[in-house]
Amino acid sequence: MSVAEVYTQRQLAFEAQAASLKKQYERLSWLRALLFLLSLALLIYLFGLQPLAGALAVLPLVGLLGLFVQHHEKISEARSKAARLAAINAEEAQRLSGSYLPVDEGAEFANPDHPYSSDLDLFGRHSLYACLCRAKTPHGRHLLAAWLQSPAAPAEIRLRQEAVAELSEKIDLRQEMLYYAEKIDRSMQELTALAEWGKDKSAETESGFFLKLLSYGYPLLTLTAITLSMATELSGWVPLGLFLGSFLVLKAFSKEIALSQAACNGHARTLQRFEGIFRAVSDTAFKSALLLEIQQKLGSEAAPAVRQLGRLSAAFDSRLNALVYLFGNGLFLRDLGLLLKTRHWRVLYGPRLDNWFLSTARLEALASMGRLLYNRPSFTFPVICEGEYQMEMKDAGHPLIPEDKCVRNELAMKDRGRVELITGSNMAGKSTYLRSIGINIVLAQAGAPVMASAARISPTRLISSMRNADALDANISSFYAELLRLKLILDETRKRKDIFFLIDEILKGTNSMDRHKGSVALLGQLVKAGGSGLISTHDLDLAEKAREMKGVLNYSFEVDIRGGKLFFDYKKHPGICHSLNATLLMKQMGIEIDENEE
Repeated sequence: MSVAEVYTQRQLAFEAQAASLKKQYERLSWLRALLFLLSLALLIYLFGLQPLAGALAVLPLVGLLGLFVQHHEKISEARSKAARLAAINAEEAQRLSGSYLPVDEGAEFANPDHPYSSDLDLFGRHSLYACLCRAKTPHGRHLLAAWLQSPAAPAEIRLRQEAVAELSEKIDLRQEMLYYAEKIDRSMQELTALAEWGKDKSAETESGFFLKLLSYGYPLLTLTAITLSMATELSGWVPLGLFLGSFLVLKAFSKEIALSQAACNGHARTLQRFEGIFRAVSDTAFKSALLLEIQQKLGSEAAPAVRQLGRLSAAFDSRLNALVYLFGNGLFLRDLGLLLKTRHWRVLYGPRLDNWFLSTARLEALASMGRLLYNRPSFTFPVICEGEYQMEMKDAGHPLIPEDKCVRNELAMKDRGRVELITGSNMAGKSTYLRSIGINIVLAQAGAPVMASAARISPTRLISSMRNADALDANISSFYAELLRLKLILDETRKRKDIFFLIDEILKGTNSMDRHKGSVALLGQLVKAGGSGLISTHDLDLAEKAREMKGVLNYSFEVDIRGGKLFFDYKKHPGICHSLNATLLMKQMGIEIDENEE
């Protein structure tokens, strides 16, 4: 069964489940209404016979009605979940067919000064991030973007590869996490504020022992006075005085109680959106070391802790009930007890919030890459080599090009100080080849699978010079911007031995004579510095000159012109390209060319 068929099958199964739950929901709606009317009729009838007995007799029906309401809400939530999971699978099937659907493009992570981000289309429409990302929490989105822009250490890459391979097979977990994460509509600032609240101890100035003594001792004193006034000759004014005195005690803590209620309510609503993810992760059996580490950091306590804070929030809300407020505080100092419980929760779980958010983020980033492997089973994990330098890819293609349209090529560099100089006609595939290699290096060093049948990659610092735009605000032309980037590449190559550069159309912004002189000089210095990378050019004289340079190999992308039409194979060939197509393209656009003019 193909991946698309799996998604379609899952879509139909979830749609059937949602339809079944809808019928249950509608049947229970009638039963709920009937039970309410029955309770009301019975209450009216029995109340007329004996008010107290009637009220007591109808209590079981009221309790049953409450259970019905809870069950009804659970069915409604389950129906919504099944409907959304059906939609998630439908969307995945559509994307596999090539349809564009709005996705998270990560535009805010775009950085023109980054060594390769803009050149390799990491962010934006039809970008690598848009293809990969199924993270929905702010931390998850930021972490995935960071992984794409910063290579991991070899040991970390191997751990991620193992986790990604395991998550690729856990489609239920990945989609359930996505469903719950979509509900998290909080910003990074809000989640950061929540984590800071968890770590903040500034409000806890009073002695914990004193407050606990007051919280338990004063209600005990009040209840004892009430008992004695009923059993002995103790004046009733004593328990009444203690009852009213409770509110004077609470007044001393009213500001902190109000602040605690506001924080508890707001943060409980935020954390409840994470509970589904915490519960799903806690209930899953993992094998890979990284996933087990993440599960351990979340532990079995994260989901129960969230539910506990939710109950505290509900208890604070019940203060709005006049009877609960009056008797709960007059007899038991209820508000003071809630303040202490909130403090206790914050002491126990507050310092762990950052870890919970980061663990969720790591899971989202790994699941995004696991989904890529599941959707593209022909992708493979590269071998990360820490010894002898290797940069090898077999059948490498561009991950953003559909597999049935992607032409694959080879890369083989077994030593440092190797440069491929690539010539070719316009539209023959030079730039796409450079981007294919670059974007696969990015995936490899993030821990993701690459679009290749096999790959061996040494730890690499990638730098590119492909799209050098002018900057009017800095009074920088596109040519000067290219020179700055080329200087950066040369400087870094001289300082480090792990640089791999991608240079597309070297010195394209100047005249042919200057371009040739500058290109020969730059190429020679890169080779002398032991640089490794790919350079494309239209300068055939540079390619001829490169024959004399040790470590430089000429490759080309050719065009076949037959009957006035262009035919490309998009394959890399050894040697220098001599086929030209610019004049033919201009003719096809209606620009007249004088063939006799030299």
